[in-house]
Amino acid sequence: MPNSTKEQVESFLNDLHTKLNVFSIVFEQRDKNRQALSDLEITHSQRIDFILSMKPEDYVDGPIKDTNDTTRPDYWVFGI
Repeated sequence: MPNSTKEQVESFLNDLHTKLNVFSIVFEQRDKNRQALSDLEITHSQRIDFILSMKPEDYVDGPIKDTNDTTRPDYWVFGI
């Protein structure tokens, strides 16, 4: 069930895209993440391209607390 308004999603994406112009993303190197990239035949650089192409219409859910590491920021879910 989505937790955010369209305006909140737009704000999140704007902030994310702005930050990506300055910083890079650190991806958690989990086996399931590597396997998903392999299954979908997505390269690491394509993954960044997909992130940069996300639109509010792609929003699925979030922000969600990271239960694996509660010290990390909340995460958002998008589908493309």
